[in-house]
Amino acid sequence: MSVTEEKISLADLDAEGLTSTINELDEHDYQKQRKQLAKDAGVTVEYLDKLRAGSNYGLEQESNMAGKIVAMVKDRAEFFTDPDKVAYARFEVEGHLETWPVFSDEFKEWLTMLYYKVNKTAANEAAMKMAMQTMSGIARFEGETYEVWLRAAPYEDGYIIYLCNDKWTVVQISPHGYQQLPESPVIFRRTDKMRPLPYPGPVANIELLWEYVNIELIDQPLLIAWIIDCWRVDTHFTVAELSGLFGSAKSDTQDYIRSLVDPCKGNLKTAPSNVETIYVNAHNNLVVSFNNVSRLSPDQQDALCCVATGGEYTKRTLYSNLGETSLNIKRPAIFNGIKSLASAPDLLSRVLLFNLPQINVYKDPDKMKADFVRDKQAIFTGLLELLVEVLQILPNLSIPKPPRMVSFTYLGEAVQRAMGQGEGFFQTYFEKQQATVRASLEDSPVIMALIAYMESNPKGYEGNYQNLLTELNKYKLHSDGWPKSAKGLSNILRVHNGGLTEVGIKISQDTKDKKQRDGIHVRIQNVPKKDRPVREFIVEDASSPSSKTLPVEEKNNDGDVSTQSSHVHEAPESTDREHGERANPTSDLHPVSGDCELGELVSLTSNPQRAVANQTRYVDLDLD
Repeated sequence: MSVTEEKISLADLDAEGLTSTINELDEHDYQKQRKQLAKDAGVTVEYLDKLRAGSNYGLEQESNMAGKIVAMVKDRAEFFTDPDKVAYARFEVEGHLETWPVFSDEFKEWLTMLYYKVNKTAANEAAMKMAMQTMSGIARFEGETYEVWLRAAPYEDGYIIYLCNDKWTVVQISPHGYQQLPESPVIFRRTDKMRPLPYPGPVANIELLWEYVNIELIDQPLLIAWIIDCWRVDTHFTVAELSGLFGSAKSDTQDYIRSLVDPCKGNLKTAPSNVETIYVNAHNNLVVSFNNVSRLSPDQQDALCCVATGGEYTKRTLYSNLGETSLNIKRPAIFNGIKSLASAPDLLSRVLLFNLPQINVYKDPDKMKADFVRDKQAIFTGLLELLVEVLQILPNLSIPKPPRMVSFTYLGEAVQRAMGQGEGFFQTYFEKQQATVRASLEDSPVIMALIAYMESNPKGYEGNYQNLLTELNKYKLHSDGWPKSAKGLSNILRVHNGGLTEVGIKISQDTKDKKQRDGIHVRIQNVPKKDRPVREFIVEDASSPSSKTLPVEEKNNDGDVSTQSSHVHEAPESTDREHGERANPTSDLHPVSGDCELGELVSLTSNPQRAVANQTRYVDLDLD
């Protein structure tokens, strides 16, 4: 279904409610709005005029026809609601089950065709609307309540991915392997913009992905972790940001990534114009994807944070005074732009910044697209295979002192091991977070002026904000985003306080009760590296008897490197794939002919001990 937000409320009204609504308008407003009102209500203008005139012409006949439609459908469909009380119908089409909202165009088309097949005549539009209204009531007051998912869902000790093809095929992934199922054990919805993922095939090869996406070698495990994390809809998400100059293939890279996770008619949406755009996009897609973004307002950054960690967006319902329409959503997000755009502290802590290098070798884009169509199945199958291995590894990992976004850190560590690259994902992730913070600082002329001031004045600053603004004016490079008042400066420093702490600048200010005659005073100090907090990251592997210490390097403002200790339990050296070596992607697959068959479990190994994995569910420990 294509969600047209809020307008569905007018279509929910019965004849009496619709009459009451249109009679509240004076004649001038009614004549001006009648066509749009009729469209929103799903009725003809003539029908609306009759209600306005107080005529019950045809209502009895339409009511009888509506009753016949409901009786015809009741034995052919199951009506239920989701936790948000949206009414759905689930019915069989050509041997498979489909689920659509009762007020969707797709269900209405099926209903219309069914009525025609049974009665050899077309149903009246008004009768159809009455029948759908009745079915919605049946769903709400007589039906069950089920969770309804979009593209991916948690199931038992793994996940279900909905391929979104004509047969509504799903793939189950668990620590034991993956398999196509003839019928989904969970309920999925789809929209008219969603496009299918490929069937799992006999060849799995993630390495083909790097032929199409312009990602630095060191960032590749990070990107794979983000891709796989998109299907883990029971965890908090990170936000991927692709940054690069002209000619770095930002849009193409994002397009290919989206095609492997949640393809849709337009993989790259235009930059969001407001907060509402972000939430509506999230409601209709598993992956929130925006292209060529040049600016993100503070409200838009807050919205991306809410979408990534889960939040509710509420707005007044159209054509009502007191009604509210709410969207409760949690989605991964990805966007691209020339410069780094995240600046809000909450978003910075969730952003994965990928700096794309310039492309020196030109490839024909049409040929690349054709080759990607050929290789897409092998890459997708490789991702499924990797997810199986990740699910085997995750229950054995433990982080006694977890960092923020710990669920993603767990996943990344498991992905890096499954890819045969050993431990140490945290170092890459930690450096990525630092790079993101530095990029946000460099984008602020005030912060760059402050850093320059602190380099020239190592003893720091103490005084009010107005005098500080006067001092910083001497280091101003340009006026874009420059504060005009002491309060504006205070707000900017508060926003970037966390980032400044990362680079060794500490800011503290007097409380309001200690406010002096010339305003609140602020103290800014350079913090020596030896006095900065040490980040310690410990990964324990329940299956590993030995351990070793890995260095985690942290660069300061001057480019110096300090080494911290990070303890990681390590398995004994082995060339066995069970201990992290990445074997041939297809060598352990059970022989299959063509695509993976329905109901056939594709295991990653013929070793029965490997097939019996730890079935402890992975619990999201995401810290905020």
